[in-house]
Amino acid sequence: GETVVKENARIAVLDSGN
Repeated sequence: GETVVKENARIAVLDSGN
């Protein structure tokens, strides 16, 4: 659902940020 999409987006940002 929406929460999963937000979590995946957050993880992707953290992964490219670090």
